[in-house]
Amino acid sequence: MTANTDTDSMPCGELATLLVALIVLGRCEVGAGEADLKAERNLSLACAGDTAELVLRETTAYGLPADVNPVTVAALPGRRVFMLRQTSQGSRSIIAVVSDSILNFGYEMSLKAMAAEDERLLVATDSTIYWVNSRTGVETRVKLSDWSPASVTAVAADNRRLWLATTSDDGSLLHLFTEGGRTAIDTLVRLAAIQLPGPSRLHDSYAGGVVAAVVDSPYSVLVYDSVGQLSERFSPPDTLLLKGETAGRALYSLIAFPLDCNRILHILVDLRSDRRWFVVYDRKSTRVIRGRVVHSPLGFVQSIPDERLLVGVRDLPGRREVVVFQWSWDPF
Repeated sequence: MTANTDTDSMPCGELATLLVALIVLGRCEVGAGEADLKAERNLSLACAGDTAELVLRETTAYGLPADVNPVTVAALPGRRVFMLRQTSQGSRSIIAVVSDSILNFGYEMSLKAMAAEDERLLVATDSTIYWVNSRTGVETRVKLSDWSPASVTAVAADNRRLWLATTSDDGSLLHLFTEGGRTAIDTLVRLAAIQLPGPSRLHDSYAGGVVAAVVDSPYSVLVYDSVGQLSERFSPPDTLLLKGETAGRALYSLIAFPLDCNRILHILVDLRSDRRWFVVYDRKSTRVIRGRVVHSPLGFVQSIPDERLLVGVRDLPGRREVVVFQWSWDPF
């Protein structure tokens, strides 16, 4: 199903077809004209039917120093990309990747997770939550009512709501916090605590809710609405996973996030290889409309539907990059 194609020197007007039926990956040459880029990005602005292909084209790649170990990446509108990095000494700090300027936030030694909302970054430790101004680096501590410190595994924020995934003796829980009517502006009240099937990755739904991808089998994708009610459930088909020869492999869910056109992209990875499972779900019918296995050292961690952007990290021989791809739906 795949073709080994070198995309490093491919001009914007051509496509490097890495996947026949699900995803077409292309790379724009450095120095390409803005008109060429605009034409590529506007190939298909409208939603297409179930037969449409998800096309991904790389627009930006930020090379990282060899000693930088990214824990996670978050992006704000306007392609402002931030990275939570860990040093060889174990401390963690936030970097604005584009300018490589370190934000003034390095006093916590146990930063666990990071997400983005509006012009702010959400940063979590096991005991403390901060909003960080994305332009100044100034942090504001958030007070959480009815909250006991726990091992935070993921965070998300959307429409003045805060979601935390934790693991403890009580299992895996999803906590929803929101602003209370009479509480201070920096105090959030817990609205719900939801039992999850297991450790999960989170991504905001862009509708006040959250998308949770269960890390381990059966790799469910759960969508919760703005009040913590389960509204949608998806699972990758066994036939797709079997095609990927999962036996003896370290397979887990990397992330699931909303695209436009009422679709969700679910990515599973094999920790022992560059194999990736890409599954596209239709939210209206709750069924799988695309599913393929690809070989690429690339892991996406965030979508920005308004700009049709995916942000992720790519491991290449001798270097690591933060990358931004733009998607479109092409009928082919």
